[in-house]
Amino acid sequence: MTEPNDTEVPVKSVGTAFRIIELLSEGGATGVTELSHELDRAKSTVHDHLRTLENLNYLRHSDDGTYQLSLKYLYIGGKALELSDEFQEVESKIAKLAELTGSTASASVLMDQTVFCASVHQSKDSQNTYLRRGLSLPLHCTAPGKALLATTDQDDLLDRVSFTEYTEKTITSYEGMEKKLHAIRQRNLALEKGEYVEDIVGVSSAIHERNEENGIAISVHDSQERLTGKRLQQDVQGQVQQTARQIESDILDF
Repeated sequence: MTEPNDTEVPVKSVGTAFRIIELLSEGGATGVTELSHELDRAKSTVHDHLRTLENLNYLRHSDDGTYQLSLKYLYIGGKALELSDEFQEVESKIAKLAELTGSTASASVLMDQTVFCASVHQSKDSQNTYLRRGLSLPLHCTAPGKALLATTDQDDLLDRVSFTEYTEKTITSYEGMEKKLHAIRQRNLALEKGEYVEDIVGVSSAIHERNEENGIAISVHDSQERLTGKRLQQDVQGQVQQTARQIESDILDF
């Protein structure tokens, strides 16, 4: 990430605070000493910034002494998306995908080490029981998470994933996930089969900006009973990929 020079940041303390936020978004939970080294600032100065951000509920302080971003950024990010014209057009595409598939369709974005559900539309027939707008999802066991993980340019992101086991089908090893991501990259299509929530199936395809650091995953979820066989393998997968391409070319112009 390119750092602005001093003339571009008139209020140095604000610049330091935002640089701390950026470092935590890139590296996850980090201690005062490491942040002080990265910022070339005294530990006491960095600590004051951290305490201020913590008191404002922008950071969480862990028992091991490290700091990490709070979920408040999910709310702010969601509001930023709502106010953009592009997002309104994405919303209409997701609503149409839900109607077309008769399932739950969503658009999710990569945020730190999780996936943020920015848009969720559920058809009246869908039996999806967990997906909702504003939800934060793990990367390694959800369709949108794996789609974004497979296609992002953040080389160290997989190293920072916590392979928590949610069901007996959850992939819990680095090696197993690396093999799965290789297959996903071949088709830019990720599947979720009861790995996060039992009996819930998901399909996702990711699109990225030119720098490939930020992306959007277009997904469809439903119960295993409704999303299976030809409907899953051909119909829904094709509809997800087609919607992703439409958003990429018609709206985002990546």
